[in-house]
Amino acid sequence: MTGSDQNDAPDLKPCPFCGGTARIYHNTSPPGNSCEWHLASIVCSGCEIGVYQEVTPEEAISAWNRRVN
Repeated sequence: MTGSDQNDAPDLKPCPFCGGTARIYHNTSPPGNSCEWHLASIVCSGCEIGVYQEVTPEEAISAWNRRVN
């Protein structure tokens, strides 16, 4: 995997289960790979619950923040 980074996104809500800080991970296929892919996920740094397999970081953030508190 390449393009992997993890960082706090200021527009992420806290974890709905433990209140922990969420981290976003974005990975892309290696350069020159015949099959191009992107994967964005968000994982709580406290309880490790997460949303996975969103195509873009923006979609992952939207999925993470879409809940009733």
